[in-house]
Parts: sequence; structure tokens; C-alpha cells
Amino acid sequence: TGIIVGTTNRVFRTTNGGATWNEQVNTTGFYLMGVSFIDENNGITVGYYGHIMKTTDGGENWITANSNTVYVLLNVNFIDANHAIAVGASGMIVKSDDGGNNWSEITNGAGYALYGLVFTSPTNGIAVGDVGTIFRTTDGGNTWDQQTSGTGNYLLSVSFKDANNGIAVGKSG
Repeated sequence: TGIIVGTTNRVFRTTNGGATWNEQVNTTGFYLMGVSFIDENNGITVGYYGHIMKTTDGGENWITANSNTVYVLLNVNFIDANHAIAVGASGMIVKSDDGGNNWSEITNGAGYALYGLVFTSPTNGIAVGDVGTIFRTTDGGNTWDQQTSGTGNYLLSVSFKDANNGIAVGKSG
């Protein structure tokens, strides 16, 4: 089972490993940029104007949640069943402590868009973005410290194979 979202204001779901995709209902009118599931039923998608939608039935139905921001949200990641983080334009970071129902803004001072997000444990996470921006949290997303990346290129995605070894990728190789 899988879910994809995109800038065509749509949510698609597969239940056969991607052989076929069925369009889900999306009445938001907002571009959707990121999606994350904590298990087969509970997922969150984020997008333009701080739009967040949540599902509790594997993507069959979606309800809107209040992000408390109008910034574009570009990515979302569950930390555990109750905690999720979303990142976006101008360094926006929002956090939910109730499974994605309510969100609050976390101030980090980045100023640059954050595109990639990963958590290697319930407390440790990395966000990456414009002009080589890398932020790290060691307290479950409550505070974020800027790291040195060694590049001025946009970093678009980040992945870790374990708690210590990861890679960030972006524009210009």
C-alpha cells in the first residue's frame, strides 16, 4: 500500500505495490508537497499555505488540520504515533504532539526553505534546505541547531541508514 501526493492537487493510493493507482478525494484546492505515514492507517500530507490533511483509514478519507501557518509546507515526518514535524518555506517548522490534529510553530531562525526531513530516533532529526542549510534537533524537534554543510547548493533530501551515517543530496550534484 502506498500514497503519493503532488502539485496537481491530488492524492493517489495503491494497494498492489504500484501496479495501479486510484485517485483519492482532494477538495482542498491546494498543492500538496509531502506525505508521511506512521503505520498503514495514519498519515499526514502537507502543502501550500500551510495546508495539512490527516487520514486515519489508510488514505480513504482525509480531514483538514490547522497548521497555524500560511507558509508553504514542503515535507512532513512522523517521529512516533503522537509526534510529527513539518518543514517548509522561510525555514518554517511546525510540530504536532497529538498525532497531527493540532500544530504549533517552532522558531529556528533559518530564513531559508527546508525541503528534506528525517528522524533517526524519537529525539534526533535532521532538516535540509536552501543554500546548504542543515538543522539538527536532539530533543524531538523542540529546538534546532544549524550545522555546517560545506556547500552553498540547495539540499533537497536527506536519509540516514543508522543513527550516525547519512547523506544529503541536492542541486548541482
